[in-house]
Amino acid sequence: MLLPEEAIESENQGRKQPDWKAKPIYIIMEKTENRKQKTENRKQKAVTRNLCREEGESMKKESRPIEKPMTPEDYISRQPEERRAALTELRQAILENLPKGFQEVMQYGMIGYAVPHALFPEGYHANPGEPLPFMGLANQKGYIAIYHMGLYADKPLTEWFEKSYEALGIGKLDMGKSCIRLKKMSRIPKELIGELCTKMTVEEYIEIYRKSRPEK
Repeated sequence: MLLPEEAIESENQGRKQPDWKAKPIYIIMEKTENRKQKTENRKQKAVTRNLCREEGESMKKESRPIEKPMTPEDYISRQPEERRAALTELRQAILENLPKGFQEVMQYGMIGYAVPHALFPEGYHANPGEPLPFMGLANQKGYIAIYHMGLYADKPLTEWFEKSYEALGIGKLDMGKSCIRLKKMSRIPKELIGELCTKMTVEEYIEIYRKSRPEK
């Protein structure tokens, strides 16, 4: 006959001892639930992606390309409201002072002023189908740009413009080789731009352009 202590020990020997290193059942259940949830999430994301893809394709089919502005007025009307007045004033200054022969056109996505083929049949050397560009007026991201090819080709004209701008006392001139950048809408030197337009005739520009072209 076994003593009570021996009986307990014998009974315990017949039982499977718990593995205390094993993870508690609630952790296992939690992980199982997490795996199920992740699987469901992946399925839902896949469905969402497919719906978005289908919707995107549908939108592409329904969308229409944005039409390019056909006229200077149309171009200005599409610009931010705070730029329209300045663009309108500059355009007016150019039209009122540009010598006879230059023609206002929509060219290279901006308002342009060019020598028409009637006066210069050769056209622009890079694209003979285009009239010879002379000036451009455009709204850029951080400024209004005035492009003037005469400034690029005529150093005395550039020097005159730089001195005249400085004399206005409206800040430092921001200019590249042919691009005048106007960043302050409250400081638009429209009179000076108008005067700049008078400084070169169509004939003078054509002569300068021809001399600058390499001989064939």
